[in-house]
Amino acid sequence: MERNRGHFGFLSLSAAALAAWLLMVATASTAEAGVSVRVIQVRASNKGKEFVDPALGDLGERLKKRFPYKNFRKVGEDTRQGDIGDALRYDLADGNVLNLTLVALKEKVVTMQMVVAKLLNTKVRARLGATLTITLPWNGDLLILAVTPSD
Repeated sequence: MERNRGHFGFLSLSAAALAAWLLMVATASTAEAGVSVRVIQVRASNKGKEFVDPALGDLGERLKKRFPYKNFRKVGEDTRQGDIGDALRYDLADGNVLNLTLVALKEKVVTMQMVVAKLLNTKVRARLGATLTITLPWNGDLLILAVTPSD
């Protein structure tokens, strides 16, 4: 009888240790998989005077150096959060919708599938904290999407 009690005690301890380990692994996976993606929308145009929207901060000056347009106006900003496999939806200022799917996260680099109907369907990779730019036509102007994933 004494032997059985010891055996069941070992099983209880093992089950408790396994449950604690599974909880720890699940928590670590969730923390690693959660990604926040900020999308800043900028309308670049050659109409009107030279202008860089002060609301863009440093991003405005970087865009001005990279794109041959006279003015840059912030027309939207949104941040969504999700886990790997989630699809994030962003309403764009030009009336379109950006569907961004979080495909993978490995070594602080996130892979995202980005789709805007009839305009864009591409898979991109970006380091967490880095900003990448995607451009779309907008009535003779350019809609620039500055996409920044973070944890």
